[in-house]
Amino acid sequence: MSNNISKELQEALNRCKEAQIERKKRQQQYCINKYYEKKEAERNENAKR
Repeated sequence: MSNNISKELQEALNRCKEAQIERKKRQQQYCINKYYEKKEAERNENAKR
């Protein structure tokens, strides 16, 4: 019985870990996108002058 629970728990932990990794990737991608948006805005601002 306890073996099944630990297996279920292990699967739950693995899913949780995967979700954390995905969140981290999305967060990094968001930061990268923001960085380039800012650079693009600065370029456009400089081009107007």
